[in-house]
Amino acid sequence: MLVSIGIPVRNGADRLETAVRSALAQDHADIEVVISDNASTDGTEELCRELARQDERISYHRQPRDLHVVGNFVEVLRRARGAYFRWMGDDDLLEPSYVSKALRPFLADERLILVTTDMTYTRADGSVHRPRYRGTRMLSDDPVDRLDELWDVVTTQHHGLDPLYGLMRRERVAAVPRPLMIREDEVYATMLALTAPWGGTCPSRWPTAACASGGCRGSPPRSACRPGPRASPPPCSSGRCTGPWASSSCPRSSAAGRGPCWPARTGGGSGRC
Repeated sequence: MLVSIGIPVRNGADRLETAVRSALAQDHADIEVVISDNASTDGTEELCRELARQDERISYHRQPRDLHVVGNFVEVLRRARGAYFRWMGDDDLLEPSYVSKALRPFLADERLILVTTDMTYTRADGSVHRPRYRGTRMLSDDPVDRLDELWDVVTTQHHGLDPLYGLMRRERVAAVPRPLMIREDEVYATMLALTAPWGGTCPSRWPTAACASGGCRGSPPRSACRPGPRASPPPCSSGRCTGPWASSSCPRSSAAGRGPCWPARTGGGSGRC
């Protein structure tokens, strides 16, 4: 089962080789690394041609003119041949088991268009950020549920979900046009959320090979995790919505002790109903 790792790059000669070698070091054998060189003016071309000479799994394509960022991302997807695809930054690293683990949820759930994983971010000062998403609503068959979950995570958890660097079903993702506009990555993620459910990999302490959600609960989880029912909103007690239940979404007609408190999309605050 061929998996394509697509690396769009421009002037990345000082960092690209480490990224490429981590992609080639996957324990999943059937890998291709597709590099689209966006008219680099440093030593990127020479580096890429040498890497491609050393390993036939590398497919190198040099662009004669600058396609800009989004255009180069689209180009590397267009050049890929695998049934599954992942964009990869030219300064990123993949753990050797990344592809094999990310494929498992797809085998358990044919609905999935992409699978997200935990990531670790190293800042310029050397500090490390390890966000961990454990929600389940991206598995919902309802696109509105998925959209609501995506934007709740985007606005409340920094880097909680990074779907554009998840593993994807190539043909289905290629059919979703990537827009050229301000904040296009967020718009594109929204389009993918509306297209089909997303899965996630389970923490390593859970040995199941079929967990299709980043939000598995329990130890060990069931063979395939599914989103549970939404929690019912609590009543407005003493005229106040507390915790994550914000007043901005309470019915205007609610009196103290009556009516539901509905969660605000911002996910926080308290106030009078």
